[in-house]
Parts: sequence; structure tokens; C-alpha cells
Amino acid sequence: MNSLYTDFFGKIEREIDHKNGLDISVLYQYYISTHMYTPYFTITPVILKNIEEIGRVFGYLKAVQLPASYRQEYIEKIAAETVHASTAIEGNTLTQEQVTKVIRGEKIHAIEKDIREAKNYYHILEHIRTIAHHAEKFTQHTILELHKNLLSGIDDEIAGKYRLGQVQVGSYLPPESWQVPHLMADFVVWLNQPVPQDLSFIVYAGIAHYQLVAIHPFRD
Repeated sequence: MNSLYTDFFGKIEREIDHKNGLDISVLYQYYISTHMYTPYFTITPVILKNIEEIGRVFGYLKAVQLPASYRQEYIEKIAAETVHASTAIEGNTLTQEQVTKVIRGEKIHAIEKDIREAKNYYHILEHIRTIAHHAEKFTQHTILELHKNLLSGIDDEIAGKYRLGQVQVGSYLPPESWQVPHLMADFVVWLNQPVPQDLSFIVYAGIAHYQLVAIHPFRD
């Protein structure tokens, strides 16, 4: 048994001995302090410059009241670029123009699986915007649901399920599959109460992306 578990169970014994019972709140705080994911990073001048540039664009878009039709067109353009870039990494053969047509509901001649991937990805982006407006907190259920919808009709066997085996991404070996559930649990705790506090949401988004990719909780 490693020192972390020894310390944790020793804490349980001390709480029982000294209080003639179990103080769950104390144990919970102890568990969180020793287990919760804590990112280690440095905000370099380049990162700071990029954050400032993104902030200026974000501020401009919030301040300017764009016509509804133009706003929708702008969102669709960004969504199409995001869908194309993300699916192309996984081997999707659709061009940027084809992805745009798929999002608009137009028919194209292409591999059906690639079309389904683009449709699913776009619907996930729409769903994430809904979650951002209405959900009070992140949960593992939400993440699993997003993955299930993403792979629906593509690979239903693994859709919405954490991987059960080892995977490799280039030369990188993510954590073993048995570690994934508790790593994701810690990750979700951090998402809801990120530390350090009071950083830009852009930094938090970058950290979240990095950690999710590092865990690589799904086979695909």
C-alpha cells in the first residue's frame, strides 16, 4: 500500500479514535486536498499575448450588436471550421466546403461515415452551448453523454463508455484504463472548482483541454 493510501486510512482511524465516530466532512476535505487534480503551468509572455488578443476579439463581439442573420452566419462559419479541423485529425476526408454543406443540411457525395461524423460533431457543439447556458455544474454523466452522441451510429459499441484497454497516441502512452474513472472524477471536481482561482476562462479552457487529452478517457 503506497503512502497516499496509508495516510488516508490513517486519517480515518484517527477520526474514529478521537471522535468515537466518523467526521465525513473532515475526511472529504482531506481527500480533496490530497487527490484533486491540480494543474502545474507557467503563463508565458506568448500565452499572455494570445489571451489579450482573444480577449479583445471577445470584448468586441460582446459590445457590437451584430444583426441576427450575420451573427448566425458567423457562428456557422466558426462551427464549420471547428468541425473540419477536429474531424480531419481523425482521418475524416470531408473538405471544408463539404462540411459547411453538411451543417446546412445540404446533400453531398462522400463516405457516409465521414458525413455522420461531421453531423454528430456539429450537433455536439450545439448541445455544449445549451449546457453552458443551463447546466449548474459539470458531471461525468454529461461527458459520457457527449461522447455517446458523438459516436452514435459510428461506433455504438464504445460510445459513451470509458476505455477498457491501453491506447497510444503517437509516442504518448496515456494512463492505464483502470485509472481513468478516478482521474475523470478528480478532473470533474476541478472543472467545477478550478484552482488556482480568478484566472481567465481562456486559461481554464486550455488546461481542461490539455488534461482531458492527457487522460484520453475514450478509445476513440
